[in-house]
Amino acid sequence: MLRRLAVGIEIVCSFFDLLSSLASIRRSSAYLIGYLFKNCDIYIGDVAPNMISTLIILFSDPDSDTMVAWQALSSVVSSVPKEVLPTYIKLVRDAASTSRDKERRKKKGGPVLIPGFCLPKALQPLLPIFLQALDSYYR
Repeated sequence: MLRRLAVGIEIVCSFFDLLSSLASIRRSSAYLIGYLFKNCDIYIGDVAPNMISTLIILFSDPDSDTMVAWQALSSVVSSVPKEVLPTYIKLVRDAASTSRDKERRKKKGGPVLIPGFCLPKALQPLLPIFLQALDSYYR
């Protein structure tokens, strides 16, 4: 069972890379990842760093319907134990930087806006990571 789950996660992850020209596949993959992390009884936090990074990079997707990545990111982050969250600060920063660079390549000059971060309460899924990092810093 666990082996099948790991293979399923790898297949869903590969959609982001292999079929990047199909917005419907990216949207469906993000939805499935969110559903999987929200409803799975087995601990799958080992793949959470890859999912967080991929979903943040998906924030720069030109298709507005792929903003389901925002909800998926919330599910992934909420499935990770609080003690582990502070270790994801660098991962989030690097993924946001990659997303910013992706947007910068699209536009020559002018402000660089990442569509996924322009939504109301867009930082909500990432807030637990930063709050836990601050909490662990001041202990």
